[in-house]
Amino acid sequence: MASLNYSGLMIASKAEQQDLDNYEDDEEQLEQKPSQDEFLKVDKKSSYLYYKPLNEWKNLKDWHFKMRNDESIECIAQGTSWCACYTDKGYIRIFS
Repeated sequence: MASLNYSGLMIASKAEQQDLDNYEDDEEQLEQKPSQDEFLKVDKKSSYLYYKPLNEWKNLKDWHFKMRNDESIECIAQGTSWCACYTDKGYIRIFS
């Protein structure tokens, strides 16, 4: 998803569930069973938020934010001096 206005460009991605059945099964992988913690690390790709300011007169830098593993961005919005995202956990996160 993306949001564009005169002050900047904001891009976000939803967290993505990975299908572990699509991985190739080598003999070594079959022998080494992952622990529960390792399984949780592989099971979901994180959700990201990226902002690129478009104002050339100010010395603003682009920034990014990685959501926690259990949280996914559902929608985004931006105003003159703020950016916001709504997550699947019911939070509205505001960045200014």
